[in-house]
Amino acid sequence: MVATTPQVKENICTDPNRPLYPPFEVDSNFWFSWLREPEVRSFHFESGHGKFTARKEERATSANEYWYAYRKVQGKLRKVYLGAMDELTRDRLEQIATEISQSGQDYYYSRKSYTTKREKSCVTNGSSTLASASKSYPTEDKKSCVTDSSELESLRLELDQMQSQLAAADQEIAILRVTQERTDNSLAKLIDNIRSKSKGYKDNGFSQGIKDITQLAESRLL
Repeated sequence: MVATTPQVKENICTDPNRPLYPPFEVDSNFWFSWLREPEVRSFHFESGHGKFTARKEERATSANEYWYAYRKVQGKLRKVYLGAMDELTRDRLEQIATEISQSGQDYYYSRKSYTTKREKSCVTNGSSTLASASKSYPTEDKKSCVTDSSELESLRLELDQMQSQLAAADQEIAILRVTQERTDNSLAKLIDNIRSKSKGYKDNGFSQGIKDITQLAESRLL
C-alpha cells in the first residue's frame, strides 16, 4: 500500500495526497497555510533529533484545533502538545522530536522539569515580572503561558478519552445484560417444555435422564 501520510524530512514537506503540490519548506507561508487546511489531519516528522507522528485534534473545551505529537517508545505511547497552527516552526518540531524520543527516565525528568518551570514562570513569578512583560509583549507572554502547558492539556485529553471508553464499556455491559436475560428466559421456557412433555413417560431411565437435563439447565440459571 502506498503511504498517504505527508512526510517531513530535512525541513521539506511532501504531501502524497496532493500530487500537484511541489515539496515545500517548513516555516514557509505555504507550510502554515497547509497546516490550516481542513483535510490535513496528520503528518510524519523525522530528523536527526528524532521522529514522531503529528495529529490535529480538537480540545474538549474548545472548537479550535491544535497539533499533538505521538510516538511509541519502549512499548508505551507518548503524547506531547505541539501547538497551534502558527506555532509549528522548525525549531518547535525539532524540540519535540528530541524530547519525545528520549529514554524512559530522561523523558520523565524532562517532562517534570518542563512542567515545574512553566508553573513557576506562569504562576509564581510575581506581578512585577508579568507587568514588565505585558508592556512589551502582552500577547506573546499570555500565549506562552497558555499554549505551552502541554502536560495539563494532555491529561485533559486523556481524561476525555477515558470517559468515552468508559461510556462505550457501559453500553456493552447493558447489551450483555439484555442478551443474558433473553437467554435465561429461553432456557426457562425450554425447561418447562421438557417437564410438560416428559410427564407421560414411565420409563425410569428416561425419566432420570430428563431430570438430570433439567437440573443442569436450572444450574445455568443460577
